[in-house]
Amino acid sequence: MGAKSVGELGQSGDMDGLYAKDYPLYIPGAPYPGPTKRLKAPAFAVGMNSRLQRKNDADIKLAGRYEQIQEPSKTVVLLERGLPKDKKTMPAQGGFSGSPKANPRAFAARHNQKGTLISPQTSIVWTLNPDDDPN
Repeated sequence: MGAKSVGELGQSGDMDGLYAKDYPLYIPGAPYPGPTKRLKAPAFAVGMNSRLQRKNDADIKLAGRYEQIQEPSKTVVLLERGLPKDKKTMPAQGGFSGSPKANPRAFAARHNQKGTLISPQTSIVWTLNPDDDPN
């Protein structure tokens, strides 16, 4: 995308770059932490869909690969995720930690109860194989 990776920002000491309005992972309206907290740990308003990571028979999580996605046009890879000070859309939501990974419960609808995700839900796939975990 032409921008430094998060790792490159960390190595260069430019973590403020993660929160710059022109950075590809920046989401306007997200309640990013103040400068002091940013130095302790980065906060991501966009996260990788952690449900693409599945456990094998030995109960070990394996990284999903893009070519394993059976319905690429319907599968969520990145989603707008909640940060600690975000308002939850539903009481059952959890995981508003700002980590770089997220699942459907961490989805943030901070733009007039909408967020960056495909709609309606019946056309969304969260896993590599839609039959593994149908909506």
